[in-house]
Amino acid sequence: MFVIICATLLFSVRGIHAETGASPDVSQGNCSIIINDLTESDSGAYQLRVSGLLNGFPDGLTYSERAVLSVKALTQKPSVMIPPLTEGQPTTLTCTAPGLCSGSDPEFTWTWRGAGEKDSQITGNITAFKTEDPTAVTQSHSSTLTFNPSAEHHSSNVTCEVSFRNNITAEETVTLNVNFYPKILNSSKCEVQSGVLTCVCISKGIRLPYIIWPLLNNHSEYSVITTVSHQTIHSTLTVKDHSNTVVECVGRIKVGEVQHTIPVITSQKREANQHGPSAQLPWVVVAAVSLFVNVISIILIMFLWHTRKKVKPNQEDRTYMSIKNTDVSSDYEVIAQPLN
Repeated sequence: MFVIICATLLFSVRGIHAETGASPDVSQGNCSIIINDLTESDSGAYQLRVSGLLNGFPDGLTYSERAVLSVKALTQKPSVMIPPLTEGQPTTLTCTAPGLCSGSDPEFTWTWRGAGEKDSQITGNITAFKTEDPTAVTQSHSSTLTFNPSAEHHSSNVTCEVSFRNNITAEETVTLNVNFYPKILNSSKCEVQSGVLTCVCISKGIRLPYIIWPLLNNHSEYSVITTVSHQTIHSTLTVKDHSNTVVECVGRIKVGEVQHTIPVITSQKREANQHGPSAQLPWVVVAAVSLFVNVISIILIMFLWHTRKKVKPNQEDRTYMSIKNTDVSSDYEVIAQPLN
């Protein structure tokens, strides 16, 4: 009688037991095993040996069929997912380890390198490790990096390094593209009055730019006034003797610039607009109201004049005077004079 004790996968060339992650269950007719954390040294031909007791004595059977295993160096790289980056808004980068493997969890390391600088950690970051189980025998490992991108991160490199057992590593480097170029608002405008061009360029953003007027390269006499308030910059340009129909406004910061073209509006166009039907309407209303008031005033004056002529003077409508005699007396003469 043969009693099976265990089934073992043997490395036929060296005769060494391979490191397995699960033991076969012969009682269930399952002799499958999983080898974790493979290295190139695990390459070779493998045979299945069944060990047990025969009539009370140890015995075994080695199957002649061989499974040839070839392990190559890790060539896959981690995958790094980068969402759109905007200065001042928190963002999360995700790094996923290559392959779907079981065994030991890998370690993740995030590093950042600016232009001409050494590798360093990204300040203010939050890292998190995550493991998913797509199947019963495979796992997916990933790491996230959450930080606030700034202008200094633009065009810099971020590296995600994944370290496995047996000194096996893989890394991926990506370049960050941070959207920080402040916008020039559409409310910027240019207008000509009496031969003088006045332009206003308005920009708003977390990092305000330096406003440049390329038009000034061809002028020696001009005026530029710049004001800043509440993350908004206003640059007002005044210049004479121009022939431009459009004016370019440039907002420049350390790592880039944004351009905006402003059309020139002349005062003649404004006057033409003011002579339209909508512009004439207020004057018609004023003239009508004035005529009405004048007519009412004339009628009222004529009515009062006509009423006054019909009124007869009475005794009360008199002017009284008192004259004192030359001799001292308490008597006075009263002279009454009718009103005209």
